[in-house]
Amino acid sequence: MLTTDGWGCGSNRRTVRENLPNSTDVLVVGAGPTGLMLAVELTRRGIDYLLIDEVEAPSTFIKGSVVSFRTLEIFEELGIFEEARKLGTVVHAVVLWAEGRRAMTGDMALLDAPHAYNLHLGQPYTE
Repeated sequence: MLTTDGWGCGSNRRTVRENLPNSTDVLVVGAGPTGLMLAVELTRRGIDYLLIDEVEAPSTFIKGSVVSFRTLEIFEELGIFEEARKLGTVVHAVVLWAEGRRAMTGDMALLDAPHAYNLHLGQPYTE
């Protein structure tokens, strides 16, 4: 079990110590897509956690814009696939360029997956 006794922030960050619980089973550091997904899974399993991040609100900048076919399967398990699908754009193929020439082409239809495509959906939507 992790404790928050003595927890604080650097001098240039706001300290929110008074709002923290005395203890938690899991400390999740970072509220980006990975940290938020971990928080969802911990909630589904009834595990107590504390989620912290250095910023106070979700990002308004698109850092990650592609949701992989495997993540779409997880979205389906979570019951959020249909909403994500409506908000995003299906990507059936990828073309990579290097030094002004086509270096590689990938056809997602060749994947052996329930959703044989990626979804273009910006990070502000997935957070």
